[in-house]
This record gives sequence, structure tokens and C-alpha cells, in this order.
Amino acid sequence: MVALGVALICATGSFAQAASADGITCAQHVDIAKQLLPLNADSALVHALEAEKCIGDLKTSEEKVRLLIVLGDAQQNVRDMPAALGAYQRAQRAVDEAITKEGVSPALTLARADIEMNIGLLHFNLRDLDKSIGHYNAVLRILDGATTPDSAAMALRRVRLFNNMAAVYVRQSDFATALPYFQQALQMNLALNDVRNAGSAEQQHRHLLDGAG
Repeated sequence: MVALGVALICATGSFAQAASADGITCAQHVDIAKQLLPLNADSALVHALEAEKCIGDLKTSEEKVRLLIVLGDAQQNVRDMPAALGAYQRAQRAVDEAITKEGVSPALTLARADIEMNIGLLHFNLRDLDKSIGHYNAVLRILDGATTPDSAAMALRRVRLFNNMAAVYVRQSDFATALPYFQQALQMNLALNDVRNAGSAEQQHRHLLDGAG
């Protein structure tokens, strides 16, 4: 997947412009944007914006919500915070509409949690820590109320959430409050063995040690 992402980055510009002519579908634009997001946010944004143009072609509510989340993530990564917040808010409305029409599902519950998590991160990056922790607490309520609380997907989000909450308190120099969140994230991730979350936990550990020292 990384190799594909690198290849796409090398072709950025000409590839993005030729996308429609090459017959890339809306869903494929979303997939490409997801792959590029950790590697090149500008290129990811190009594909997310292309997907937005054909959002009506996506078959399910979840696909449409996921597109808007990816769009918001790409905009946040290029530091266009107002646009990112707008995309996340559109995703929230899409989830609400889907739940009204289709009922609650695990996929939509995860999407709702992800949206709140990413808005929390956005406010963290803007150094509005009260809003950040408010959205993280909303994520916790969503996960606590989920119908499949023991799923791996839910557990991964809890690890990410506790790491993020610890980061807020570390930035506030409230290390005593940060530590339990960090410890919960670390303990849960031992069972999950998720490399990305482990890296985040190690970073939080360093912050806590630096702050305590």
C-alpha cells in the first residue's frame, strides 16, 4: 500500500488531472485519498475533492460519510481548519440522516465516533483545549453506548481516544490526570498489538516523563 502511495505521489498533478479520463470511480478516488493521506496530504486532498464531485455515485450512507471524513482529514492536514470543520459537520449531518432512515448500525456508530474524534483533534491543533476535551468526552459517550462494545474496531478507537485525552492534559501540564488515560491506552493496546497506537503511546510516555521531570 505504501508503494502504491509513493507511486501515486510521483504522478501527482498529471495523475490527478487524468483521473476522470482514466475512468477512476468515485469510490476509487476515496480509496486513493485514504492511501495518500499519511504520505502527502495535498495529493490526498485532490482525490477527496474529486470524490466529492461524484458523492451521489457512492452506494451507501457509510461510504458518503467516510468520504466526508477523509475530506476533512485532508483539509485538516493541509491546515485549512475552517474547511475541515465544515466537512466534519457535513459528515455529522449525513450520519444523523442515515440513522433516521436506516437505524443505528456499528458502522455508523464508528463513523460518529471518528467524526467527534477528528473534531477534537482539530481543536487540539488550534489549542482550544476545552473544546478538544469536550469532543473527546463525546467520543467516550458514543463508545460506551455502542451495541458492540467489545469489537476490535471499538477497542482501537478507545486506545486512540485515551492517547488523545492524555495529550490534552499533558499540554495543560496536568500530568496526574493524563497518566491514567495513558496507562489505559497502553494496557489496551498490548492486547491489540497495534503499531500505530503503540507509537502514539510511547510519545505520550515521553511527554509525561519530561513533564514529571
